[in-house]
Amino acid sequence: MIDFSSTVVELSGDSEKQKEVQDIAKCLRTLYSTPIGSQEGDRELGINPNIFVDKPLPVAKGLYVAEVTEKTASFEPRARVVRVDWLDSDVLHGVVIPRWCTSLSKIKEFENIPDIDIEGEETLEEAVADCKALFGKYNKELFNGEVSLERCSEARLVLLTLAHRSHHNMEYSTACLKAELLPTSTGPNLDNLAPLVGVERLEAGKATAVIRFTLSAPRTSATGIPEGTQVRTADKRYFKTEKYAEILPGELTVDVVAVADEAGSNSDGIAEGEINVLVDPIPYVSGAKSVSASTGGTDTEGDDSFTRRINYAPSIFSVAGPVDAYEYFASSWRSDVADTKIVCKEGYTIHIYFLMAGGRVPTREECTGMQEYFDTVKRPMGDLVLCHAPEEIPYDIELTYHIALSNVKNASTIQENVEAAVKEYETWQRKIGRDIEPAELIMRVREAGAKRPRLLTPVETTVSEIQVAKLRSCKVTYEESKMIELHEVGLVEGLPPDVAKEPWVQILDAVSGSGARRNWKLPNA
Repeated sequence: MIDFSSTVVELSGDSEKQKEVQDIAKCLRTLYSTPIGSQEGDRELGINPNIFVDKPLPVAKGLYVAEVTEKTASFEPRARVVRVDWLDSDVLHGVVIPRWCTSLSKIKEFENIPDIDIEGEETLEEAVADCKALFGKYNKELFNGEVSLERCSEARLVLLTLAHRSHHNMEYSTACLKAELLPTSTGPNLDNLAPLVGVERLEAGKATAVIRFTLSAPRTSATGIPEGTQVRTADKRYFKTEKYAEILPGELTVDVVAVADEAGSNSDGIAEGEINVLVDPIPYVSGAKSVSASTGGTDTEGDDSFTRRINYAPSIFSVAGPVDAYEYFASSWRSDVADTKIVCKEGYTIHIYFLMAGGRVPTREECTGMQEYFDTVKRPMGDLVLCHAPEEIPYDIELTYHIALSNVKNASTIQENVEAAVKEYETWQRKIGRDIEPAELIMRVREAGAKRPRLLTPVETTVSEIQVAKLRSCKVTYEESKMIELHEVGLVEGLPPDVAKEPWVQILDAVSGSGARRNWKLPNA
């Protein structure tokens, strides 16, 4: 017989992936120690112990290796069986204790993968020059002479044609390789990779809103609101009621869920009360108006989100509920789920914190919707999934900056760039668990052209794994520079004494062409 209770799992992997290694080890121990047919809901999970009964030891070993290898590939594709060692000292009275070693699949972080470039740094001009050089070299070696490469010569035209064609082939080969690899594939090419792991791009979703229909006066009989009754906004975004409803006798109103005619984010986030034009008149009904903001309108899933889910997809076949599997399912609920954080500190209770597109905190209804979605997901028995909106940590931005005198003519453009940089920082900061980093803001505004940025707030703030930073107020001030440049040291002596002694005078030392600067700044600058 083979003893499954004393098996040892050895996993090899980078130290940076120890969390993933532990996760895989948990999954494999569950798989290898479970008799096949004992797991409710998935009778194929586990190892079949009956195939080893009454078999010679060499045959039993071979069957065991085949069984473990096949089940590992089926239920835990993140790992593969490298070898199975049999401990001689443990072969006693027909009891065999195996020791197998599995290895992590080589999954690299996308940001560490170099870009594909077959031709290297070679440009078209360099390709042409290289063709000319090779042609001259071989012509001299073979014919001991030179051929004219004047502008209208046949040889030159042939070389240009070959160089252009070669360069085009290199570009095409690079594009083909990028289309076949997950980190660089986009559009339809990415759609072709997805079926390999059983994933499909999420389609656009239609927004929903609650519409309240109101009677002009109470009636003694019920007033029907037909299914498909249309209500629109002032800018003609149409919604239709999902089902038939009635305003009961003596009542004045009834609330009905309506769905947008067109899928997409264009119908999402319409404020309460803005869906208020009754397109299909109903006797005795005086009007209709939305009593909730529209939600659920999503565009077709973008490449970034799709790539992320494809990368996570193999984890859903695991039997122990790895973090990546919950990441995959949370991202698969709706295409507008922008950020997720999986927290498990209480045994089998899984807490999922998430943000919607644009960094929006999910509503209570959306948290409930994702939680109900997880009820339909195949996951380890006993796992309790709870979905939450992250806690928001407010921060303020108060920034002043200058523009170099040499760039004053471009002041308006630089100001626009600085404002855009602040907006980009706000978006960058809006990630669950990301600490508030003022240095990141300083770097971004400097790259936008700001000089001497002075940041009063925010300060470095630690954000926990269930929190997210939220910009509360923003004040960015451009202060005109009070500095002048004198390109010859001798000019300072020619200035009026009261000016030459001012602390805001900046002297550019031109001695020996060194260009060294000596600066005097305002005391409060």
